[in-house]
Amino acid sequence: MEVFNSSVMEDTKQVSPIIVCDLKKSDPQIDQLKTKMSPSKIVAQGYFKNLYADNMTDAGVNKASDAMIKKVMNNIIPTMHSDIDEIVKIFQTSGLVKRNESVPKEYIRVNFLGTQKDAVPTYVGVSVTVPYELDLKKMMSVEGFTEEDVKKHFDDIKGYWNLLENSSSTDGLVQLLSKINDQELSFYGKARDYATIMAGKTLTRVFGVDALMCASKGCKNIKYCPDPWISFCINMRLLRLKENNPNWEVKFGLTSWETSNAFQSCTAKYFMEVVVYYKTVKKLFGCDFERNGITY
Repeated sequence: MEVFNSSVMEDTKQVSPIIVCDLKKSDPQIDQLKTKMSPSKIVAQGYFKNLYADNMTDAGVNKASDAMIKKVMNNIIPTMHSDIDEIVKIFQTSGLVKRNESVPKEYIRVNFLGTQKDAVPTYVGVSVTVPYELDLKKMMSVEGFTEEDVKKHFDDIKGYWNLLENSSSTDGLVQLLSKINDQELSFYGKARDYATIMAGKTLTRVFGVDALMCASKGCKNIKYCPDPWISFCINMRLLRLKENNPNWEVKFGLTSWETSNAFQSCTAKYFMEVVVYYKTVKKLFGCDFERNGITY
């Protein structure tokens, strides 16, 4: 799957966009857990009937082999749907999501997570996209802003880049940049606050809230993106812990960040992705996966 960063921003390979992350408000327990869970270790992704290995990394590469992926496919994926349904119901009952049938229902990612020193991954996370999206109207009502505010902010960003690239005069550039930065901080605060509200309603922890600094050098091609919500927030992630281990995660990701054909029909929506975590149990040969006292 391609991502927005490698297509619309194709000439920014040397300079990546700056991502906003509020480290001062991080959860110490979550921070400690993140050291065991590198999000870069995606080793397989695709549709349920066409799962394939991709981007194998050094950590666990010797153990996270085809046999390990097959074990996930044969033992975990067929049995995980009841867990997924229960998690979705929590967010439905809380009134945080609404139905969106255009989101692909069977998109699966398998993530082996751990540190470089581990012989085998510490956790396996199997994620599934479900036909739901974050209820943006509810979020805007709670946080006190409108879609028009988002559009105006995006227009300022496009105006900034046009002025920077096409004009020899810098008149108004500093003021416009200051306005953009102030609005970014305001929007990020709202996204972070709403993620905290969702965490409180669902007994989870805020695992991450990411947004772009749209005036950073790597974002110069953002003006070509048709979706103004790219300037609000990239994703919001919530994590449920059990005995100090990740049990499940829900990620609300902006669909316009993806350029896969599967997502083209539902841009400008924060689609819902559920990740079910399994702890690895090392054996003499290979490993098993354990979740809620059940070994797979």
